[in-house]
Amino acid sequence: MRDFAVHREVGAPRGWRRAVRLVRQVMVRILLPVFRRLSVLLEDMDAEQRRLKEQQGCMARQLEALLNHGWDHAALLRRMAALERQVEDLRQQVVPEAVNADNRQEVG
Repeated sequence: MRDFAVHREVGAPRGWRRAVRLVRQVMVRILLPVFRRLSVLLEDMDAEQRRLKEQQGCMARQLEALLNHGWDHAALLRRMAALERQVEDLRQQVVPEAVNADNRQEVG
């Protein structure tokens, strides 16, 4: 915690400055523990915020990987559909040739 040392004045003040110094010392005695506790709480909150930021970054990377996996899956399905069409086309080419060959054997 940064220490501004407003309560550590050097020298003996005179007149109204003595009253101001006394009030300042009383205020420092009252408020310093509060500000120290506040400082600790703020440091804890800062650490928690950093942890959450790191966790959010990790979750963002996981989400990106999941979305990419979905696109990869879609591309794989498109390729499989194209292969199925090619196989079906090849079957249709082979089946009529086999039927024609059977008909030739029966006729001949």
